[in-house]
Amino acid sequence: HPDKTEFLSFTLGEPRTLSGTVVNEKGRPIAGADVHACLNQGRGNYIQPPIDPMGNLTTKTDAQGRFQFHGIPAAAGAEFEIQADGYAHVQTRGSLSDDYQYSAGQENIRISLPQAAKIEGRVIDKETGKGVSGVYVNAHSFAKTFLGRKTGAMTDKEGRFVIVNALPGKTGLNVWPPSFFNAWEWIMVQPVNIQTQAGREEKDITIEVQRGLPVEIKVTNEKDQPISGASVRITSKGKNKFCPNTNADGMATAYLLPGEYQINGVGCDGYLARKLEISFVLKENQTRDFTVQLFKMPGITGVVRDPKGKPVQGAAVQLVGGSRMVTGPDGRFELFDRSDNPGSGGKKNAILARHKTRNLVAITTFPADKKSCDMTLTPGFTIRGRVISSDKKPLPHAQVRIEDIPVSPNSHTIAKVNITVTVDKAGRRMHSNTTTTAGSKDVIIHVGEQTSSPSRPGKMTHSSPSKLSLNPS
Repeated sequence: HPDKTEFLSFTLGEPRTLSGTVVNEKGRPIAGADVHACLNQGRGNYIQPPIDPMGNLTTKTDAQGRFQFHGIPAAAGAEFEIQADGYAHVQTRGSLSDDYQYSAGQENIRISLPQAAKIEGRVIDKETGKGVSGVYVNAHSFAKTFLGRKTGAMTDKEGRFVIVNALPGKTGLNVWPPSFFNAWEWIMVQPVNIQTQAGREEKDITIEVQRGLPVEIKVTNEKDQPISGASVRITSKGKNKFCPNTNADGMATAYLLPGEYQINGVGCDGYLARKLEISFVLKENQTRDFTVQLFKMPGITGVVRDPKGKPVQGAAVQLVGGSRMVTGPDGRFELFDRSDNPGSGGKKNAILARHKTRNLVAITTFPADKKSCDMTLTPGFTIRGRVISSDKKPLPHAQVRIEDIPVSPNSHTIAKVNITVTVDKAGRRMHSNTTTTAGSKDVIIHVGEQTSSPSRPGKMTHSSPSKLSLNPS
């Protein structure tokens, strides 16, 4: 509001450092390498270039091949992307899981870059034999150690491409549109896999492409109005996936080769996802079109209030198994149930509301067909403790996870609520804001210790969970 001043409170944690060395396969340092760090501060919370305004997630190695990042959050996991002239462009992350192999506070990280392989070739139209321009050729390494998914080059007017920083070894070549989200009419006739060698050049690679046949899927709501931003999933008989998105007119277009296909589902935020089994055969010189209707998700609205009955701004509200949001000045929220069968079979839902800085929390259950639910927050419990080893010594940097067990006749319908903190050097860390309910309350405490090994640095080992009963009195 223009006439109102808002005060925000921030709690800064102890900063950590990430440091290491980039070397070649002979163990010699590589100077001037570009090192980018990608951090994960918990499930789904990623920090990576270029969104960091201070630039502290991008650096260059010094004359000894060393790199260092300062001000890293204590609970962050990390992976790296590294580029250097004459060497392969690599990422240390070998999969897309949430398990990052490096952690804040690690030093003496050692990353070896293989010498780059070079790939030259041409993309041609199978029917005419002419080169296809404006195609991005991606070189994907099959190596488990690295994920070289950003290695590639654009074709020129003659359809030629040169990739100078490919990883050596078995490599698959794919063609992408200039923009990943564009409908793409060129399709590879067959996969192209090659064997590359460090420091050597693979020449005269030919990639044949063919114009696909358009398949259009129109997505509308219950009023036959177009829905933009819906995702359509199509699979071929060979299990290849195609996922076009609808435009402003509600139309999604996929370009496919002749064959057998199935539309498996359509989804869009705010609408119930539809699982489908629409099978069709696409023949030469044929086009197909389909229409799919989506229905609005069941929603629930309400107001979050403090113990004095005043609306609470900045409360994090989540429908368990559904959407989440932060309340505005009026304390209002609107949440959507994303389950497959909302409101069926007498099912109950649960809403968790939490204002961390004010230490106010609440959880409530209600019938799934209920349309409104106001919530009154109450002071949360505070849990303090110390993490020690079997020989009674404090365990610094251990992670403690508090898992709520809602007290309800339908507790099996409520997902677990997890909160994670990292202890300090003395093994201590105050934890607050567990969820409160009427009567006594149970939580489960899990403790994980940071370990380091050559194969999986930063891996967590966990203790046996402990049950703790809380009582408001």
